[in-house]
Amino acid sequence: MQKENLETAIEISDLHFAWNADVEPVLKIAYLQIHQGERIFIQGPSGSGKSTLLHLLAGVVIPQKGKILINGSCINTLKSSARDRFRADHMGYIHQMFNLIPYLSVIENVTLACRFSNRRKERASTQAGGFQEDAMRLLNHLGMDGTTVLKKPVIELSVGQ
Repeated sequence: MQKENLETAIEISDLHFAWNADVEPVLKIAYLQIHQGERIFIQGPSGSGKSTLLHLLAGVVIPQKGKILINGSCINTLKSSARDRFRADHMGYIHQMFNLIPYLSVIENVTLACRFSNRRKERASTQAGGFQEDAMRLLNHLGMDGTTVLKKPVIELSVGQ
């Protein structure tokens, strides 16, 4: 399959990002294009900007300069609440240091995003018969099915789980 026939999922141009305005940018990306269905691997030493790039793509932080298009939407020009809505509707994003809600079950923690996005809930219901069924499918795919994980309190899960 030729990439020219694929739609662009992510497009970054002239991006500059620094955590502090008075220091050299952590990331400078002249141009990056990722097509729908394309898989990429991000590799680099600690501190090279891998997590920062993912934060930028998710709209958790915004660059000082440049443009980030996700499925044609320029996320870095959206207001904070609109970026939150866009992320809830279109992205799966897990922070490196995340906190599960201890009084919710594993499945309730996994499906929590569907409670914030009707679009996501409807898509899961259409594709899998319900958002809980879709969550079970994803957990099964990751080898986290059955009593090994689903019956455990979330506070007993390993970091990898």
